[in-house]
Amino acid sequence: MCPISYEDPSGVWEKLQSDVIERLPLRSVTWKDPVSSSFVVIDKLPLRLLPATSSLFRDTNNAFRWFLAPYVHLYIVTSESLVDYKAHKPALKKWVDLYNSGSNRK
Repeated sequence: MCPISYEDPSGVWEKLQSDVIERLPLRSVTWKDPVSSSFVVIDKLPLRLLPATSSLFRDTNNAFRWFLAPYVHLYIVTSESLVDYKAHKPALKKWVDLYNSGSNRK
């Protein structure tokens, strides 16, 4: 199972959750092996979407828990106008900077 974390400051995950889950698992995913550069097709890729604050993601920099770290991080917001988007933009930038710096691991 591939863990995915999400941040949901707008509280829209509950509205999206059923639509996303009914489309899972992902099918026929093509992955390029970084070592051999060959392509691998994954018939079914199950995903597990959890809030970024989930206890599963704690201490994932530990050598015995690294495999529990999320493979993807999602930031979910809703904006009905450019003004709404601009209101979210500083928090989004801070979130991206946090993940790029690697200091999001505890």
